[in-house]
Amino acid sequence: STSGSVSISGATDATEEMLLGYDTTTKYGWINCVDQAVNYRNLVLNPSGGNVGIGTVAPPTLLSVTSGAQDTEATAGVLGLASIMGTSSTTRPHLTVVSNSAQAADTGASLGFAGQVTNAVTTSNLLGVIRSYKENAVSGDGDAYMSFVVRQDGTGLAERMRIDSSGNVGIGTTAPSALLDVAGNQALGSAIAVNLSGVLYVNESNVGIGTTNPAYTDVAGVGTILHLESSSFPVLRLVR
Repeated sequence: STSGSVSISGATDATEEMLLGYDTTTKYGWINCVDQAVNYRNLVLNPSGGNVGIGTVAPPTLLSVTSGAQDTEATAGVLGLASIMGTSSTTRPHLTVVSNSAQAADTGASLGFAGQVTNAVTTSNLLGVIRSYKENAVSGDGDAYMSFVVRQDGTGLAERMRIDSSGNVGIGTTAPSALLDVAGNQALGSAIAVNLSGVLYVNESNVGIGTTNPAYTDVAGVGTILHLESSSFPVLRLVR
């Protein structure tokens, strides 16, 4: 056989065993826990404590995957429960989530976040999801979008924001038509500036066109500053 193994059997049942083996054809080692009369069993590492390291002999977190030099200054409090260490790259992320579904529109990979929402129940609920999906069903077309899904009590999970393949950002819409497309009511902070060479500026209570310091609705400029035109409706109505 191209795969040899060592068996460690249970003390009271020889059909329950852990197998450690090596496949000489494809060159990999393997571990399996099996019940020969039933199926494969779970494999537990360090159930009583300790960390697990891949690529490191000094794992700083419960699970630490390291490529290259170990960050000796890192601590579990900084890194969290698990860590992935490696060199920075513009083409290779530290962690990749992969979907093996056939290509189609709205298919791809996602990352979920869960937590408990009820005092009396310890079951976790999905609270949010980040998705990176294909925009279309065209084979070979890699246009994709990233969406942010969050839970609202009573209505469940729903998409709240999307970044499409053109870089447009949509809030409250799944089809943003501009760099920032907000559907619904909007609340702005102390000031907003539209980057059109200082054409429009809005502060807490005033609007300025051609000025960045409006004391009221202030229009400033040279030449034709404000042009209103309509064939059938009033173009300007002032009500006090």
